[in-house]
Amino acid sequence: ISDPPCNPDNIAEVEAAGLHYETIMNNGYGYIGINADRITDVNIRKGLMSLMNRAPAVRDYYGDTASVIERPMSIVSWAYPEGAEPYYTYSKDEALKFFQAAGYAQTQQGGATVLAKDGQQLKVEVGIPGDGTGNHPSFKILTQMKLDMEELGGVLEIRDVGGQVFFETLDADGWDLWCAAWGSTIDPDMYQVYHSGQSSNHYSINDPELDQLLEDGRRTNDVEKRKEIYAECLEIIMEWAVEMPVYQRMNMYVFNPEIVNIETLPAEMSPFYAYFAEIQTLELH
Repeated sequence: ISDPPCNPDNIAEVEAAGLHYETIMNNGYGYIGINADRITDVNIRKGLMSLMNRAPAVRDYYGDTASVIERPMSIVSWAYPEGAEPYYTYSKDEALKFFQAAGYAQTQQGGATVLAKDGQQLKVEVGIPGDGTGNHPSFKILTQMKLDMEELGGVLEIRDVGGQVFFETLDADGWDLWCAAWGSTIDPDMYQVYHSGQSSNHYSINDPELDQLLEDGRRTNDVEKRKEIYAECLEIIMEWAVEMPVYQRMNMYVFNPEIVNIETLPAEMSPFYAYFAEIQTLELH
């Protein structure tokens, strides 16, 4: 029994080896975050969101084993809003409008387009945890953003660094933007991540209305009421433009059918009920 990363290459290898596999949705999601204390103008943040072309990057990295999501919450959660539509769509024209709303203008300097405000060119830095080779689901999003920013006259600097450096910098609020993933819990409580007083709030989001809603969500056991509360929270977070949800991936369990009696696996597995939930009935040949 094993649980390798679920991607097209691994699935092909498992099938070629004659092994049995089961796929389930991962209770978590990948995202790109923005620190509102470092990029203080919401229009700049919205402009950057409008340069995130997610679908091609997710498709190239994961194939059919992941999908784009539209709100910062795992879609396996009962609180994920049904029918959520994109809040920001990929558009260089829309991005430029947001940058202009923030006071930036395009000028020609030495034959090149420069997007600047008060003589300062728009420059942002994004951190991504990796090995320097770009092996990350969101890397293609960043390379496209870099090209688009250059075309508009701005600068996006990509820092592909090791995990320790990446997370130390993140904990010190040292990234303008960053790529990461959240592992979710069974309960969709978002207090620790988005409440203004929490250390895990790397977005520096500080919104009294959001704080109150997060507190209200903790005070009731009414599932339908909590759904309404958290749906409203997600809209506020998207309007702040501090977190772009990117992908919902799948997990994979692999079983050797020569050893494991596949007929004794649970009939339906989920992120909350995997094979080990019925380990007492699992048979070996």
